[in-house]
Amino acid sequence: MNFFLLDSFGSDVAENSTILLMLSFRYSMILNVKSLIEKFLKATKVPSYFNIHNYPYSVENKFR
Repeated sequence: MNFFLLDSFGSDVAENSTILLMLSFRYSMILNVKSLIEKFLKATKVPSYFNIHNYPYSVENKFR
């Protein structure tokens, strides 16, 4: 991706910026889905992979 060739290849830069926008949008969508899954798992009291250390009934807390 040629981000530095603004003057000579303007169309390439435009295509690359749209690709970057699509990638960042997909990344934010993935983060939103991950936070939605975390909220759902917290609401249903299921120990998730993301918040095992915060969960009160985890294996780690049983031996304390």
